[in-house]
Amino acid sequence: MESVASPNLDLKWSLTLRVMAIALVCFLVAASLALLASYRDVRQANETVADIVVGQLQVQLFLIDTKIDVSARFPDWDAVGALVQGAGSAYNT
Repeated sequence: MESVASPNLDLKWSLTLRVMAIALVCFLVAASLALLASYRDVRQANETVADIVVGQLQVQLFLIDTKIDVSARFPDWDAVGALVQGAGSAYNT
C-alpha cells in the first residue's frame, strides 16, 4: 500500500509558513523604520553640533582679527567642547 500524505497537514504547514513569512516581513519593516528614525535624529544632532562649532570658531577668528585674543589659542576646543557637550555625549576634552 502506498502512503498518502494527509492534505490537512500540508494546509497547516503552508499556513504556518505564510504566517511566519508575514511576521518576518513586518519585523523587518518595523526595524527599518526604527533605524531610519534613529538615523534622522543622529543626523540632526550632528548638524546642530556642527553649526555650534562653526559659530564658535568664527567668533574665535573674529576675536583674533580684532586683536582681542591671540592666535596661539586658535582653535580653542575647550570653549567649543563646553558648548556641544550634552547628556550622553562621548566628547572628551
